[in-house]
Amino acid sequence: MKLVLLEEKHLTHLFDFELENRAYFETLIESRGDDFYRKPAILEHIKQLIADYNIGEKYSCLILKDEKVLARANIKSIDDERATAEVGYRVAEISAGQGVASFALKSLIHVAKTQLGLKSLTAWVMGNNPASARVLEKQGFQPQQKIQNAYYFDGRYLATTEYCLQLDE
Repeated sequence: MKLVLLEEKHLTHLFDFELENRAYFETLIESRGDDFYRKPAILEHIKQLIADYNIGEKYSCLILKDEKVLARANIKSIDDERATAEVGYRVAEISAGQGVASFALKSLIHVAKTQLGLKSLTAWVMGNNPASARVLEKQGFQPQQKIQNAYYFDGRYLATTEYCLQLDE
């Protein structure tokens, strides 16, 4: 497995990843809508993420194994002044439970410390995704606040919990 910065050359691999995992992801989060699942839309999505990277707002990556996308991983909402950012990841259904999310998170932490000079990271986890909370906790993230009824999904309200990791300790 390796972490690579997202580039336009990853279009076909990312398109396949998103299409193959659409139904799985939509059991956890809102759909991106039918229009997203076309190559031109994915290409525009990639271009926007690259533009955000170029201005220092995001760091969007893929976790690859033999050129197959196992996961997406990102650092977003980068605040250079406060040296903070938010992390997130989404793992292919076939790769769930195989350490891919842990690898992605460890890799993001390393990038945040060594390349971006960040002092802390946050992540938000919805109540319907306890596996993600476990991954964060294994890497030292601590729950900070829980907001009840924060997100309406699949006909019900879900709580969301903010996790934080201090990188300068």
